Amino acid sequence: MAASCALTRVGKSPIIMYDFHVDARQADFQMTKRTEPVDKLVGQNIRIFRTAKGISQTELGNAVGVTFQQIQKYEKGTNRVGSSRLAKIAAVLEVPISRFFDNRAMASDGPVAGPVVTDLLTSPYAVQMLKAFSSLPSDRMRRSLVILAETISEQSSN
Repeated sequence: MAASCALTRVGKSPIIMYDFHVDARQADFQMTKRTEPVDKLVGQNIRIFRTAKGISQTELGNAVGVTFQQIQKYEKGTNRVGSSRLAKIAAVLEVPISRFFDNRAMASDGPVAGPVVTDLLTSPYAVQMLKAFSSLPSDRMRRSLVILAETISEQSSN
């Protein structure tokens, strides 16, 4: 911030004039908006709920009045989602707004670390796999599929 002072007279009365000027390039604070970890969490949850509903980025963007590229940026956490836009997204996806901020998860055998679950669900085909998995008719089939996937994963990493 630069300041200058000048003494001038108007008639017989002295007047002190101050001029304060803030140069944004020299300011000590950051003028740009930064995304925070919560923005990434919200974006990941938008993606999870969108894919669970079977809605494309283009369809969601059209429904809330933005481009699919903007939806991509929201989902990656590159851009922040404003509150009114988040309300529109929640309405389209039919979820409460609070769910976008939730990173807790529970499994039948107890709590699961939230960020791990969120990261897993953003993997390609994860939501589709879970939908198919949950529609299997028996626990025995589900367990067999888990063993198969674990075996394939172990052999791929060797």
